[in-house]
Amino acid sequence: MANQPPNFWSAAGAHANIPPPYQPAAQPPQPPYPGFWVPAPYPGPPYAAPAPLQPQYYPQYPYPAPYGYTPPPVPAPTPAPVPVPAPTPTPKKAKEKAPKPRTKQPEILPGAQYLYPASHVTVKCIQTQVWKTPGAQFDFQELVVGTSWTVKELIEGLGGGKGYAVTEVVEVGDGTWSKGTTVKHDDKDGAKLNLEKLGWTAKRGNEQEPLYIVLWKGKAAS
Repeated sequence: MANQPPNFWSAAGAHANIPPPYQPAAQPPQPPYPGFWVPAPYPGPPYAAPAPLQPQYYPQYPYPAPYGYTPPPVPAPTPAPVPVPAPTPTPKKAKEKAPKPRTKQPEILPGAQYLYPASHVTVKCIQTQVWKTPGAQFDFQELVVGTSWTVKELIEGLGGGKGYAVTEVVEVGDGTWSKGTTVKHDDKDGAKLNLEKLGWTAKRGNEQEPLYIVLWKGKAAS
């Protein structure tokens, strides 16, 4: 009795009127559960499943393309820009100031005629010290001068004066010039010489080389 539930025996030791355990009523037999309806096979050849699609790989896609989708074509690579060659440096043009002759034309009255000097020389005047700037571009002014002029008159006629000088230059090639005779305006002896004494005669530019002179100003010309 020690192993029985506490309420199984009464206090007097007799069996208690405990109701019997629950017994479910018998269930009537149930019909079987209806199964799924399977249609009759369709007459004809047996159905064959299609072969599985093989994934298509493209170089630009690291994964398979989806079924029915064609990736766009890979754009052509942009060509590298063609290097532009460096421009050829243009020779630096030397700064020069156009000569301003300050000679005055003589007043010729009606009916009078001007008698020109017997001999002339064509002078190409430059106002850039070309021996200092080889290869530089420059302008020059072409003048016709009487060979009887003195060097002082030539310098003043070209617009110079005290502190100026004229130097004959000769081109030796490749834009390089060499210096020749130099006469200063303040040279008491040299400035009095006429152009023929310096060899600047009418033959220059005809039988001899053209005459190029540079009119310049500086301490060396004083």
